[in-house]
Amino acid sequence: MKEDMWAMQYYSILDMLHDPFAPTLEDLPTPEEVPVFMLASYVSGTDEASNAFYRDEKLRLGRAVAHRNFKEPVTWCTENDCDLSFPVTKYAWTANALIDLGI
Repeated sequence: MKEDMWAMQYYSILDMLHDPFAPTLEDLPTPEEVPVFMLASYVSGTDEASNAFYRDEKLRLGRAVAHRNFKEPVTWCTENDCDLSFPVTKYAWTANALIDLGI
């Protein structure tokens, strides 16, 4: 896990939230009839405090984007090779996660 990369993304999003003219994910409308499921990743077993903070922030953003359409449970990829590209590079894991969600 590259903490500097996650921190850069997080603080970039925070900067966008403070700019009233910057479009953010939270401003995008999600149609009421579209359920929103979340597949997300983090590396377990490293720095648990930063992992907990990162998970909470990802979950908060996911819920904000989905508005009332957010569906539980969140499916977390905790394997060591999970990264931002895990839905594509870990296609078997992603397919199984989607099947488990009933998608």
